[in-house]
Amino acid sequence: MSVSFSLWAEPEKQVDLPTSLTYYAEDYPPSVFYEGEVLRGISVRMLRAIWQELGIKAQPIKVVPWARGYKEIISKPSTVLFAMSKTPQRAEKFKWVGPIYSVDYILIAKKGKILKAKQLSELHSHSVAVIRHDATEQIVLDAHFTEEQIVETNNMYQALAMFKAKRVELMAISRAGLRKAINRKMLQVDDFDEVFLLDTVEDYFAFSKDVPDVVINAFQRAFDKHKRLNLALIDEFKL
Repeated sequence: MSVSFSLWAEPEKQVDLPTSLTYYAEDYPPSVFYEGEVLRGISVRMLRAIWQELGIKAQPIKVVPWARGYKEIISKPSTVLFAMSKTPQRAEKFKWVGPIYSVDYILIAKKGKILKAKQLSELHSHSVAVIRHDATEQIVLDAHFTEEQIVETNNMYQALAMFKAKRVELMAISRAGLRKAINRKMLQVDDFDEVFLLDTVEDYFAFSKDVPDVVINAFQRAFDKHKRLNLALIDEFKL
């Protein structure tokens, strides 16, 4: 879908820049999620605020499994995927607007089955569910789990189902996503123990590398103008 809007590249020099962006997101609360048929979440709210600031009409957001969204942004131009954790391995692959919020990635185990670990090496003998091409997969690989121990899933809901069915011993998940799963009664507090904090990273809007810097800068300035809203949403969603 073509979007045309005016950007300020330099003081008193207006640039009319036509561009075409396709937006992808994963259903991963509280970043993006449905309430009935309405798409909500902190990332959705911030993106709509940016559009409004830039005078862009509301655009379609394609909600897809993370692996598909990731494939789209690395293979197709003019693509936006959110919210993406900005890990060192990804930093040079995309352009970034944000950060939207910080994410604690943790390992959980079935209640009473695995003691909380002081060293990550204590958990290396256990299988762990991750989301394919998600930050959890890279973080777990970086934590020296072997590929044989890592069970890839398409989304958080599939990973939770495998965890609840005891098909894996551990699951890598964000604390915020875990809280939302509990609120949705997809998991009970008595079902699990948190056994290790893997990493803390920041989540952003990721843009494919071909998107012009003038667009990235305009989106970032619009984001920065809504810092107060961003902080309020971080508080609202308990991030």
